[in-house]
Amino acid sequence: NDPLVELTVPGVESDILKSEASLLYEKTEQYRYAILSESIQRNELPEIRITDFPGGEDNAGGEHFQRVSSLIKEQFMTWQNRKNQKQLTLNKKIVERDAALARVSLYEHQVSQEGRKLNDFKYLLNKKAVSQHSVMEQENSYIQAKNEHAVWLAQVSQLEKEIELVREELALETNIFRSEIIEKHRKSTDNIVLLEHELEKNRQRKASSFIKAPVSGTVQELNIHTEGGVVTTAETLMIIVPDNDILEVTASVLNKDIGFIQPGQEVVIKVDAYPYT
Repeated sequence: NDPLVELTVPGVESDILKSEASLLYEKTEQYRYAILSESIQRNELPEIRITDFPGGEDNAGGEHFQRVSSLIKEQFMTWQNRKNQKQLTLNKKIVERDAALARVSLYEHQVSQEGRKLNDFKYLLNKKAVSQHSVMEQENSYIQAKNEHAVWLAQVSQLEKEIELVREELALETNIFRSEIIEKHRKSTDNIVLLEHELEKNRQRKASSFIKAPVSGTVQELNIHTEGGVVTTAETLMIIVPDNDILEVTASVLNKDIGFIQPGQEVVIKVDAYPYT
């Protein structure tokens, strides 16, 4: 397992740094949307702790944590402000509706009174106790009260519709915000899985640039000699003779010597190491 050769894979270091930076960013996004999702459920911001933040205090000395915390608070307050505006509108409409209902109740009582008075005037007219003109005046008062009652009833109906619409808009503010946060949290989670796989591949590429000895032995043949040289795929870089390996020799023996050789006999093999000497 001793290192024999270190190969330089172009771009692998920058790819690793890029994958690590992208992974940290997506984990930061996942953290941000998780906090916002919890804030929607609680209708308040939970505690934002640097110990839970991806990278913690080591993440640019906590400066990135402060920026993300500010962004979380800004998004939360924007949502709350939109809700509060809708709630103020809703409260105003409810007050107007209640005032209109009070008017309806008032004119209901007035219609009842004017109706009884009209009946009394008609009775007196039959008795010749009042003039026709007096009856007509009372009839006008009765009709006017009925018209006012109808106007305020229509106003109440219109305000009820407006109140229902504002309530739907108020609920929609939260539903849209929640859907947006859930979708972005899901997207960042998916990206984390992809980036972790990509980072592992890049690290494996870097690890594969170190060629280690498969066995203990001696380098018999070396085909690379230049630092920074280029090697090709499937190229044989060196040949290693393993230690304590069995060496098998096929040799020819002269007829006159064959009688002196026995099975299992220890022999010494001599070869010309330097044939030019």
